[in-house]
Amino acid sequence: MSTRGRPTQKSKALRWIDRVGTVLSREGLRSLARRKLSQQLGLFGERARLWRMRGRSWRPDNRAVFLGITHRLGGGTERHLVDLERCLRDEGVRTVVVRPSARGGLLWEERDELLATTWCRESGGGREAIALMLEAISPVHAHVHHSIGLPEALFDLLAEQGLTYDWTIHDYYTICPRINLIGAGGRYCGEPEEAGCQACLGSLGDSSGRAVAEGILTWRQRNERRLAGARRVFAPSTDVCRRIERYFPGLSVMLRPHAESLRSQESLAAPLRPGEKVRVAVIGTLVAIKGSERLLACARDARARKLPLEFHVIGATDRDLELSRTGHVRVSGRYREGEVFNRLRTARPHLAFLPSECPESFMFALSIAMAARLFVVCFDLGAQAIRVRAWGFGQPIAIELEPGEINDTLIAVAAQRELAAANAPPAPEPANYPDILMSYYDFTAAERSRIVGSDFRHSQTKRPSPHIAIGRDHAHLH
Repeated sequence: MSTRGRPTQKSKALRWIDRVGTVLSREGLRSLARRKLSQQLGLFGERARLWRMRGRSWRPDNRAVFLGITHRLGGGTERHLVDLERCLRDEGVRTVVVRPSARGGLLWEERDELLATTWCRESGGGREAIALMLEAISPVHAHVHHSIGLPEALFDLLAEQGLTYDWTIHDYYTICPRINLIGAGGRYCGEPEEAGCQACLGSLGDSSGRAVAEGILTWRQRNERRLAGARRVFAPSTDVCRRIERYFPGLSVMLRPHAESLRSQESLAAPLRPGEKVRVAVIGTLVAIKGSERLLACARDARARKLPLEFHVIGATDRDLELSRTGHVRVSGRYREGEVFNRLRTARPHLAFLPSECPESFMFALSIAMAARLFVVCFDLGAQAIRVRAWGFGQPIAIELEPGEINDTLIAVAAQRELAAANAPPAPEPANYPDILMSYYDFTAAERSRIVGSDFRHSQTKRPSPHIAIGRDHAHLH
């Protein structure tokens, strides 16, 4: 019997074992199990919602419907989408969220004010299935938050059916398939010319390491057409506006900082006492692009030089075990937003360090540090540096600094008396949109009246029955 295929199969198994071993050595069994359990619960939750809602029909009423089009990766994009859902609901507009489903199709979902699902269906990603869903739901407007994982047919149909849409830029996926502009070495790529971009993609692939078939110019041209077709293009920081307009010179990007409910606290910074270790708060979920590798390098330098320095991660990382082994990092684990300030009080930090390696588009973790009135050290790029400078209570540092230089900076900053808690300014006032349709979306008063009155579509088309389904593309509407 031939065994020609067996060595390859064995090598694949060994490679899988190596990957598992690497992850275990970085995260530890508990952290890995917690992350995998969270992923499985998310998949199970989606299937459970679809099963529970299988007999619930889509019921149109006198309210207009917006589509919120996004990915399934969560994070700041999801948070912003949820905030907009709530604001639109308060103004009499329903939102149906459209995202890739776990099985490779599309998930269409409406939620209530507590984010409990009130209706959802799964469809295929083909034109016929998507067109059927659009006709049944009959949206008056769409808001694109992301296109990753979404079929081209969805965007084609928005244009073909004359459905107006806005687009919020949450990252740099329209510029580059690597999403966060991270190049070799896990750091900001510097945005080279076309040849450099092609070399980077050829070597690294997209953000998941998958090969990218099309050239970078073709990628950008397609996204430029999509953005040019939008009624408005929004971005949460001036850095994003400038960066996107540099690649797409004919595009006008409107500044729309994210609305937030955080309010300035009393300063949670502890005074540094003689002989005490410097405690540095690191806020958020840390993966490589958010600075987990840089933090690990800093912790190892602190251990090697026996520095009086301790990092308190208020959140989770992809390297929990490795960080804990240094003896200079404590990881508190994932938190609910309402818990974050209590965790900071418990940690009693002297300052905050936000080690993200990419140019952030907004950075909610920075908003938390500002609300806690902690002196912030971050890298000098993206929205994080712009916001810190505008606030006037922080220090952007060069991203090229070595771990030892970063640690020395943190210790020196903590020792400066003028940076004590008593001198911390209040957090900047968050953006406020009292009338979401007009002050955020920039609709006129007349357009707002037409939307709220559910008479906004360019033409009225006959709606198919919400019970119609295309079996071969699992687009069940009932």
